[in-house]
Amino acid sequence: MKLTHVQLKILQQLIRIYHIQNDVVRAEDIAEKINRNPGTVRNQMAILKSLHLVKSVAGSRGGYLPTEAAYQHLHTTNKKSNTRVYKNGKKVEDVGVEDILLNTTKPLCSIIRLSGNTHEFNIGDTITVYPILFKQILDATVIGRDDTRSSIITKLTNSENREPTNNNLPTASLMY
Repeated sequence: MKLTHVQLKILQQLIRIYHIQNDVVRAEDIAEKINRNPGTVRNQMAILKSLHLVKSVAGSRGGYLPTEAAYQHLHTTNKKSNTRVYKNGKKVEDVGVEDILLNTTKPLCSIIRLSGNTHEFNIGDTITVYPILFKQILDATVIGRDDTRSSIITKLTNSENREPTNNNLPTASLMY
């Protein structure tokens, strides 16, 4: 099934907000994040519901929930990522790492698929991702962004096993 750009944005925001609040998501909350009218979101939700990508919960405290099919359609999981992402030295809240595809040729590049808003990342931003595997820390510079796939494209500056110096931010490290 092929979704429109708006339907994809709605589904991505539904999942992102659901993971933050761990409760049903109102159309107004999604509409605010994607800069659309809540009525538009509700109309699109009816279509997404018929495609079994969302469930609706009726009532004054109602809203929408993503289905397992929604996660599969977006090639993601409904598990919260424990990987932390830092942009320009500050932790980016509400963003997790779904997948990292490393290119092992020179220059070393990666595509990092995120759960969360890729609009927070711009070309030239420095990012740190921790932990990747065990205590692996990845340092990179953003060189591109693919919002439709919730991905950022990066040029790796460093990747090594090390402990962060405190609970918030990994230390700067030597280049290789």
